[in-house]
Amino acid sequence: MPHALLRLIDCCQQRDVSFDTLATLIRQDAALAARVINAAHASSLAQWNHLHDLDRILVVLGLDTIKHIAFTAAVQEFFAQFNQGASALRRRLWRASLSCACSARTLARLSAYPSPEEAYLAGLLHNLGQMAYLQGSPDAYAELLHTPLADAELDARERERFGLSSTQWGAEQAERWAPDSFIGDAIRYQRRAAHALGDAPHLVRLINLARKMSTAPAEDDQLLAAADQLLGLNQDLILQLHEDSATEVNEIARTFGIPLGADHRAAGESEARQALGVRVQGLALTRTVQITSPPGAALWSELLGNLNILFDLPDALAFEFQPRDGKLACIARTASVSPAADALAIHLDGSPSLITQGFETPDNVCLEQASADDAPVVDGQLKRLLSASHLLCLGLQAGSRPLGALVAGLTADNHRRLQSQKPLLKAFTQALVEQLEARESRQQQRAEEQAQWLARNRRLVHEAANPLGAIQNYLQVLSLKLGTDPAVDEQLRFIREEMERVGSILVRMKEPVDVDSGEASLTDVNTLIERLVSLYRASLFASRGIGATLDLAPDLAQVSTDTGALKQILTNLLKNAAEALTDGGEVEVASRHLNVDGHPHIELHVRDNGPGLPPEILSRAFTPVQSTKGKEHSGLGLAIVASLVTRLQGSISCTNQKTGGAEFVIRLPCTLKSQ
Repeated sequence: MPHALLRLIDCCQQRDVSFDTLATLIRQDAALAARVINAAHASSLAQWNHLHDLDRILVVLGLDTIKHIAFTAAVQEFFAQFNQGASALRRRLWRASLSCACSARTLARLSAYPSPEEAYLAGLLHNLGQMAYLQGSPDAYAELLHTPLADAELDARERERFGLSSTQWGAEQAERWAPDSFIGDAIRYQRRAAHALGDAPHLVRLINLARKMSTAPAEDDQLLAAADQLLGLNQDLILQLHEDSATEVNEIARTFGIPLGADHRAAGESEARQALGVRVQGLALTRTVQITSPPGAALWSELLGNLNILFDLPDALAFEFQPRDGKLACIARTASVSPAADALAIHLDGSPSLITQGFETPDNVCLEQASADDAPVVDGQLKRLLSASHLLCLGLQAGSRPLGALVAGLTADNHRRLQSQKPLLKAFTQALVEQLEARESRQQQRAEEQAQWLARNRRLVHEAANPLGAIQNYLQVLSLKLGTDPAVDEQLRFIREEMERVGSILVRMKEPVDVDSGEASLTDVNTLIERLVSLYRASLFASRGIGATLDLAPDLAQVSTDTGALKQILTNLLKNAAEALTDGGEVEVASRHLNVDGHPHIELHVRDNGPGLPPEILSRAFTPVQSTKGKEHSGLGLAIVASLVTRLQGSISCTNQKTGGAEFVIRLPCTLKSQ
């Protein structure tokens, strides 16, 4: 029923809504209860095997899932088409389901059934099949229900029209949800004659009698006979239970605003559907608002842009709360507003302005009703600056903590239009607050994570300094012992430079700066390649039986680039190539001149004659992956290479050669441009 959906949505939008409140609402509408149970069954929560305990289901599903169910149902209900006859039947079915549920719970308690809430749920769902048929085929099923039919004939007509009777459909659904319960059988046999249920389970007899109580007058002879046969209840007691159930259902209907009298027809439901339409628009607004700008004036300008797009309010100001001064300071304005507004500041304590009222109203939406001679001066200033006859203020606050305010100037026409859109303005305001709170939470989490990261890095850098110092000293001793061999001298010098680079990287890790921010310097790329290949030829390549060849452009000029980054790129690619090869493999490094759009570039090739990259790896070679090389590998090598190439304003590609093996091609500008 749209009335129940309205109440549920309003409750879901309250910050402090309790599960008890939600459970009470959901218990009073069979379609909502069915949605919730189905959500539990469709998820891994089905393993809890308590799908006949609605309270437990709600707790396990969680508030977010319940909200999603409510909002989805609201959208579907808003777009559903029902004629007046179908709407009247829906109200009749709703009352019957609630009446059966209330009677079933009372009968369960009276007859000592161990789970009255299970009996209530079975009663609530007893005509779920009829609701489904009315939803799916409103015209055909409405015509069928308007025809006076005995239970057996109704079963036959339903089977003829839909393939299953509504009781069979509902029973199969319930058995899918709760296979450990007799709820399915209770729904299946609800229309059977009482004399056929002598040995039936307690719950089956309860629902059979409760259903008869919800459809027959209290003095009906067949009802009284069934009460005696099924549970041994006398006439006076049945009359009293019938009256109590009717009173309870009427009270629930009154609470929801559902008209049940025949003279009301569908007017009440039409009003509820219109109100539901406003809620659906509000939900759409909530999901439309997205904040992407960084904190500060840009963020508040974005909020003003959202206000204009959604409500056509081009003249507006944004105020940000300054906790130190306890005031709202103008931080952003739309293009049409005078810069004089930048000087505005409003104290929240004791100020009688419209902005203050925006924080005091329950929905934080304040529309100025009429101008008064004794209106606060600041309101008059706002009207003049915004060229407006009326004002709108949206107070943004998280709980009781002010965040800021949006103030828009209104024409008389806008003022009249927005009077009917206050629920949408409320939804918009709530959406902004949720977005701002989420951003604050993310920023705080990032700050905490960065603090932990820095503390850990500083500890690791301190620990790494000692072995690095020892290695540097040992290299100096080793250099003296090995004498003056130029080749050895060159390799030791290269190792010392690499150790110094490691030390430089570790030092940068101690501070919260961009670790990729290197400086450009003139680099002889060919010499760098020769030194790196020489080092690996004598160490990594030799130990694996791998050969290395060079094909370097003889007149390759020095380039202005980040030498450390380029060295890291080549190091990663050479190591990857070596790890992909077996004994007898070959690595080749080549350099070329290149002209790209009239600008000089260099092109570097690193290729091998190994097996190449598998297709699934090749397609995402430069994204972080789980390494297949063992636990000592991070899987980040090529991702780091791609990141460094991008920082050097270049490009990189990877292909498998026709003759076998992988080839990486890097293009770099000869001079880094300032960014």
